[in-house]
Amino acid sequence: MAEIKKAVRRVIQYHKRIIFISNNEKLDERYIGQIDNLKADIKDAYARGKITDQQYCNLKEEISILYEIFYQRKIDLLSELNDNEKSEVMFNNIRNDIKDAYARGKITSPHYNL
Repeated sequence: MAEIKKAVRRVIQYHKRIIFISNNEKLDERYIGQIDNLKADIKDAYARGKITDQQYCNLKEEISILYEIFYQRKIDLLSELNDNEKSEVMFNNIRNDIKDAYARGKITSPHYNL
């Protein structure tokens, strides 16, 4: 019973971190670093048996949504640029970043396909 309570508290802490990151209005590389760190912490907790399969899958889905938000914000900023050549290069960089994130399992298929 105590293990279940610990797992629930751990998941609640992860949810708080997810909410904090998703409410972050700044768009910089620290944002993606925070998501990467959170993903690693969740993966580690799962590997150590600290959270269940279902909790891990749910948290993984939420992390995928955070990556989607991050990349969508980057794309939205590009639409504000007037320099077509520069924005095209940056758009291609973001597209490659998204493909890489999908290949590394950072984002799930539904979020990748958006």
